Order: sequence, then structure tokens, then C-alpha cells
Amino acid sequence: MQMHGMELQTAARYRLPIVYVVINNGALGNVWLRARQYGALPEELTSIPDHDWAGFARALGAQGFTVREPAALAETYQKALAAGTTALIDVKADKDCPTPVYDFNAGKRAWSYHE
Repeated sequence: MQMHGMELQTAARYRLPIVYVVINNGALGNVWLRARQYGALPEELTSIPDHDWAGFARALGAQGFTVREPAALAETYQKALAAGTTALIDVKADKDCPTPVYDFNAGKRAWSYHE
């Protein structure tokens, strides 16, 4: 969202039926998982405030929803789809939740259709 969040404004302006799902973990995602291995300063530099992305979406003319419990995600996603316009679901997540951290080039070879 911090890199391309304003694309939401274009979608909302044209009322495109796109549902954005933001995994809001208060960090720069995968980068934080790697950076924290190198100490407190790298960890701090990749931590971010808990932004209200649903409020941001509403400010840009889209629908905005917040999910704080995993059990509410399916119902909220259905509401976002039913809105028939641009919607964003801000999923509050724990930044300690493990995600794949691997060498990108090795990963690319594993899933790429190129030789």
C-alpha cells in the first residue's frame, strides 16, 4: 500500500469492482522478517505505524472494511464483493506471522516457466 496505494483512487473514481486486501502487519512485510535478524536498528527501520487503510480507502471514495479476527474475513470479503464498487479490506495481522523468506533468484528458478 505504501508504494502503490494511490492506485485505489483511480479505481474508486471509475467505480471499478476491485477488492483490495491489505495484510496490515505494521511492518514492511517480508523485509522486516529478514531485517530483524540483523538487530534492533534494522528491525526498527522496517517497522511502520498501524495505518487505517480502510479509512484511507473511504477518503478516496472506495468502500473500506477492517478485519481484526480471521473468522470475520470470509463475511467481510462477501460484503466487499456485494458492494459492486472499489473496496479495500484492511486485515490487521501479527508481523511475527511467518512468510517465505528465501533467495529470490532460487525461488524464481523454482516457479518460473523460463529456463
